[in-house]
Amino acid sequence: MLAPRELSDEYEAWNRKWGAPFGYPSSERILGRTELPLVHRARLAGPFAFQANNTTRHFEYPWVFDQMIHTNPATIVDVGAGITGFQFVLGKMGHRVYSVDPGLAVPDGYGWGSEKVSHQDLNSAFHTTVEPVPTLLEDATFTHGTIDYVICISTLEHVSFDGSVDLLKAATDRLKLGGRFIATVDLFLDLVPFTRRQSNKWGENLDLGMLFRSEQRLKLVSGDPSQLYGCEGFDAAEIQERCAEFYLGHYPCMAQCFVLEKISE
Repeated sequence: MLAPRELSDEYEAWNRKWGAPFGYPSSERILGRTELPLVHRARLAGPFAFQANNTTRHFEYPWVFDQMIHTNPATIVDVGAGITGFQFVLGKMGHRVYSVDPGLAVPDGYGWGSEKVSHQDLNSAFHTTVEPVPTLLEDATFTHGTIDYVICISTLEHVSFDGSVDLLKAATDRLKLGGRFIATVDLFLDLVPFTRRQSNKWGENLDLGMLFRSEQRLKLVSGDPSQLYGCEGFDAAEIQERCAEFYLGHYPCMAQCFVLEKISE
């Protein structure tokens, strides 16, 4: 499915509760109060105040949250998460959360203003235990079949198609039978299939149909194929005609949302 333009009251309430996707009101002013310890400023600003986001996250974050069961603790891998607030929300729900991102291994990879902020800082602020894993998912040492959810929010479009195939295979290997891969993928309106341009500074439009066919152990259980690029029924002209129905990010893109479930080993 494509993220709709109008958010439900439930999703609006979720964003208000957690300060998604840009932090609580006045978060920039709060974070600038350097006389206060960082832990205190973080609590006042909220977990989403530390990493830039596209406006489509207004829908993506509550939607991804809504695809998971929160009554019991789950083991969750958030791929390409950096230090976005969503992982700390999941941690506060009692889940065991890993943030898998090779960017975390880069010197000064954490940053905010003139100060640095780390998972340790925000775990202290929000009483969570999110564990950073500074590597590709393919290289992470998770045991086969032990993960309940792998989530991937606006990450796949930034890597090559072959890289996406490798990521999906690694996720499937590590998911439990019945575990789920929950993802959002940007659909750029300035690229093929809407224009002749192949790529922009953010990446390319990923052929999701080809990606899904690369992994036979997964089944699409949520997401309208006609609104997922490369899947059966997708029509670029129709999407353009209906663009007023969908959420457009401040960079010209829409958010494709889907869930794949592991059905076999």
